[in-house]
Amino acid sequence: MATRGPTSGRDVLLLFLYVPGVTDEENEPIRGRTRLMKMMFIFERELHKKFRFDQTIEESDLPEFSPWRYGPFSKDVFDYVEFFRRIGFVEVTDACGDEPAVEDAEEYGQWVEEIALNEETDPSDYSDYTEESFRLTDRGMGFVKQSGLFDDLSDNQRSALREYKARFNRTSLYAILQYVYKEYPDMTPESEIKERILH
Repeated sequence: MATRGPTSGRDVLLLFLYVPGVTDEENEPIRGRTRLMKMMFIFERELHKKFRFDQTIEESDLPEFSPWRYGPFSKDVFDYVEFFRRIGFVEVTDACGDEPAVEDAEEYGQWVEEIALNEETDPSDYSDYTEESFRLTDRGMGFVKQSGLFDDLSDNQRSALREYKARFNRTSLYAILQYVYKEYPDMTPESEIKERILH
């Protein structure tokens, strides 16, 4: 298989799951849909151009975000996860431990509503939300390695992604939301939790 760097938001998602994080091991899980959503959002706003990912990924090939009840939201991100789950690249499991954050449950609910409106999908196909953990399957790992998604990155890009994932995986969801709300007020006018996050 010919090697290539990332060319789309789907590739970015695979890279986020592939790169080491806090544990310094490849394929460290990412916990929670909202965490994953905000990782994709901040990548677009802060890493895309700064670390020259824009040389291979057109802005139009990144997920489209809009202000929503819990800050920046993109149906595209959930669609990426669902696509990769269906083809056996991503494993989505229940995360044991704490109850899911309300933001996670609400964002999942928004996605379910969207797919029910835009596709021939029965919302009851999706069970009540529980906090989820995302990681690559062996098949997904093999694809990333064979395609060159990670290896074709510069040392600087690989290092930036590792540090980015580690920072997100060790930071509380509340602190991540505070950062997004303070730095990107243009994405929060519809938010129902702004006062609580910015108090």
